[in-house]
Amino acid sequence: MDNDTTLGKSPPVCRATRADGEPCTVRALADGYCFAHSQTTASKRHTARATGGRNKGTGARLSKVMPASLKPILEMLMTSVSEVHAGDLDPRQASAMASLASAIGRLYETAEIEQRLEALEKSGRYGDAS
Repeated sequence: MDNDTTLGKSPPVCRATRADGEPCTVRALADGYCFAHSQTTASKRHTARATGGRNKGTGARLSKVMPASLKPILEMLMTSVSEVHAGDLDPRQASAMASLASAIGRLYETAEIEQRLEALEKSGRYGDAS
């Protein structure tokens, strides 16, 4: 514990005003401002926001739930988009690749649904497990 709380004093709070006009009530750092308001932590805040933004992006979320065997296919399709845009890949080839990838995705989806249904039937929570 630090000296402020040991002596029964309240720890210092941030001197800044929040966007809603109310005083900030977060514990202050050495410069008298909290992490969100301190000029000394601006670069850390920027890095944290950027990292959070990348991790919330569709690609990052998709990568977390995508089966490992499909990740190379996704990467190939993403590269193909750039290649078509740059004129390095015939759009018809890219279209054929996308159709094949779609079929693969449907097969994975069907297999996953069948696995879930089988698990429900075995657990007895879904109709007859006959």
